[in-house]
Amino acid sequence: MAFMQPDLSPVLVQIGPVAVRYYGLAYVVGIVAGIWLIRAVLPRSPLVIDAPAIDDVAVFAIVGVGGRLGQVLVYEPAYDLAHPAEIVQTWTGGMSFHGGLVPVVLAGLVFCRIRRLDPLAFGDLLVLVAPVGIGLGRLANVINGELWGRVTAVPWAVIVQRAGPEPRHPSQLYDALGEGALLFGLPWLLAVRAGSLRRPQRTCVGRPHGTRH
Repeated sequence: MAFMQPDLSPVLVQIGPVAVRYYGLAYVVGIVAGIWLIRAVLPRSPLVIDAPAIDDVAVFAIVGVGGRLGQVLVYEPAYDLAHPAEIVQTWTGGMSFHGGLVPVVLAGLVFCRIRRLDPLAFGDLLVLVAPVGIGLGRLANVINGELWGRVTAVPWAVIVQRAGPEPRHPSQLYDALGEGALLFGLPWLLAVRAGSLRRPQRTCVGRPHGTRH
């Protein structure tokens, strides 16, 4: 027996031509929650920066989020290059993690350069909070009725109305659990419970001080 996945509207609220979509809201909530978490964990971090300055990270994150770029370059380059006006139409959908990763990393490096921060220590903080936005984005995929899984006979299969009558793996929920909850929990266990966040560049993205290349 398969569960029927509701066919929900991707738009939460629409006033005239302005629409608030769940996918876009996932980005906003992820960034706000990430900034809050960074400020909460900052006293345990060797990163030398005052808490109010962390709010500037949100500006760089918003500028850096370029998921649309990945959609253009990886998935539909021929179509988008033939219709360049549609490249900036992020409200029509077509976002990609591949396109968002590089701009966010570059924005983070610029932020560290301006604030004179250790990029690896700063990266440790970002790794701790990034799964919040990723997990919310996968839940938004459920609402959008996209990225459905393969046909299956497992008891927890779902029927995605846009994909046809066959029961499928709820791959969006798999991703939300793996890329969101699991990827969030394990680094926090290392950073907070094991105390490794107090030692620069030892948690997620760097190497311990004093080690060789």
